[in-house]
Amino acid sequence: MNFHFTLDRSDDVCEQYCGCPVGPRRLDPTDKRREESPAFATSIDLQLQDYLTAAGVTWSRLSEEDRIEAEAAWREVFGRAFRRRPRLKHGNRADHEFGRQACDHYFVVPFSANVDGLPIHVDNMMIGAYECRGPLVSLAAFHDSEFFVCPPDLSWSMVYTHEDHSMGGPYFIRTEWLPGS
Repeated sequence: MNFHFTLDRSDDVCEQYCGCPVGPRRLDPTDKRREESPAFATSIDLQLQDYLTAAGVTWSRLSEEDRIEAEAAWREVFGRAFRRRPRLKHGNRADHEFGRQACDHYFVVPFSANVDGLPIHVDNMMIGAYECRGPLVSLAAFHDSEFFVCPPDLSWSMVYTHEDHSMGGPYFIRTEWLPGS
């Protein structure tokens, strides 16, 4: 399944981000990202942007509409898979499998709601959603943000949760490993 996004660089801000425990970002008028980051941007989100940029990844923030579309597409493919414990890799094996992927176009999308069968507890989204082009980099340092990484064709997904490396995560799964594939 492929999904396509049209990137909207508008400064529309979704009200649901106002209660972020990290707090809204205090925008520095000299920060060149001021025009690109919605007001909900947290320090974790800015750290993610800096990390991606330093790793040579070109990223674009998805509009809220595109974030919703990306998460819906992911849930259509993977949303019920974790209830039955399909073939998947977790922990260090997931990290290893993720690192082996030949992928230079991918999405980073925070979950807006829990996923059955996964230790995800979403209070609010601490990072934005991004379309990324460039090297596929480990995002393990940002796992408290509860998100997934996948290519546009949804052939695989890496799921980061706040329980990574303590209660089984992160989780790597391929669509071909799903029952009935």
